[in-house]
Amino acid sequence: MKAVWPFSSQLTAITCTRLLTLSYANIRPKARELSYISFSETTVDEDLPPLLVDELGPVGIITSEQEFGKALFGIVASTSPASLTRAECDRLHLDNPAIWHHYSINTLRRLRLESRSNGPPSSTSHISQFAMIYKRVEEHRVGRTMLDVGSNLGLLPILIAERDSSALITGCDNRSDIMRQATGLASRLYADRVRF
Repeated sequence: MKAVWPFSSQLTAITCTRLLTLSYANIRPKARELSYISFSETTVDEDLPPLLVDELGPVGIITSEQEFGKALFGIVASTSPASLTRAECDRLHLDNPAIWHHYSINTLRRLRLESRSNGPPSSTSHISQFAMIYKRVEEHRVGRTMLDVGSNLGLLPILIAERDSSALITGCDNRSDIMRQATGLASRLYADRVRF
């Protein structure tokens, strides 16, 4: 299968070209074929990180947290409408909060769908597995208040607030940048009973 990447921005082209070059040069120097995965505005969500780890980690393309972070951001940013080349200067401009908001909204959409499912979680979907966990947390929650430690992007507090109008939820995480993203997401979704 020939590698064909639908580059939607310079950032994707750079990231994907680097990954493909590393794949050719370091992993399969005599290979004539590469597999590819196409991402779009609607397919970038919380299932992407495990895919990167599973596909690129074992072959040595991603060997550090820094490389993982760059690859994840490159793919997420390349599919976000907020990552655009501006006509005025012909340069790529990134709106980080909008990029991660886009990622979070896609993940929330999938979590909502998966949580309505009565079947077992997909063994390959990170989102499906977390939807089941979140569903159990919601079923066993007692009282109006809840503290979510390790909130990450704040998806669990937001989902619970959507489903229970009397809930007051506080989320926390040791990464201030993530907490700013969670706060922004909650405010854009009018989740006023959620604090981070």
